[in-house]
Amino acid sequence: MSASVGAISVPTWGWEQAAVRQTLRRRDIASVFAYVQQYSGASQACIAAAVDVTQSRVNEIGTVRPFCS
Repeated sequence: MSASVGAISVPTWGWEQAAVRQTLRRRDIASVFAYVQQYSGASQACIAAAVDVTQSRVNEIGTVRPFCS
């Protein structure tokens, strides 16, 4: 899983969005990954390398939704 990867850069204003801050408060990692992709253009493979998991695990996290809101 360890691969040499550049840092994923999300603009500061992206982290300041109300929806992103709420997502972080809820610890909704699937949505955090989606915002990182949206604001940085990072692929699932890049996110996987950055957090030291497989790309398939990033995909799995992104498709599983919580049962309660």
